[in-house]
Amino acid sequence: MLTHIRLSRTLVAAVLAFSAACGGDATSPQLSLTDAESAEMFSTLFGIGGFDGGTALKIATPTRDAAVNLTVNCPAGGTAVVTGSSTDGTTGTSVSVTQQYNNCKNTAMASGKTWTFNGSLTFAGTLQTSGAVNATMRGSVSTSNGTKSGACPIDITISLAASGGAGGVTGSICGKALSGALGG
Repeated sequence: MLTHIRLSRTLVAAVLAFSAACGGDATSPQLSLTDAESAEMFSTLFGIGGFDGGTALKIATPTRDAAVNLTVNCPAGGTAVVTGSSTDGTTGTSVSVTQQYNNCKNTAMASGKTWTFNGSLTFAGTLQTSGAVNATMRGSVSTSNGTKSGACPIDITISLAASGGAGGVTGSICGKALSGALGG
């Protein structure tokens, strides 16, 4: 379970650390955020319930397969539908969870702004018995906070070694490339 918690915290920390101005995609208006707004958006998104404490990781248990299919009310209105499963294998546990946001609203703690999210994110990972972790978060959300709105595609890959937890994060958030070292 420690690896599960470590992966969840690492994923959130990596996203917050590397989030920056979003660029949008070809079919949606461009979302342009300051670094502070971007960090606020991601912390508000992850505070909704699916990826904050790691629904993907909570359903993964070391001794059995598990599945989840639930609809949760978002803190300030709307819903999020969480579906997924974990499969226990001889070398570790594989996890795949998708969270679909439907006018899902959450209020940022620091600014008090309410953010609305639509779209989906999929978290997939392998939590090896050795302690090594390989995970991805992919999808796209459209978001607004009353003054700004637009699309934000997310494609993140995280790898952590079994020994010492050193690894890295690569990918992009809102069209902005990210790359960096983790742990160690």
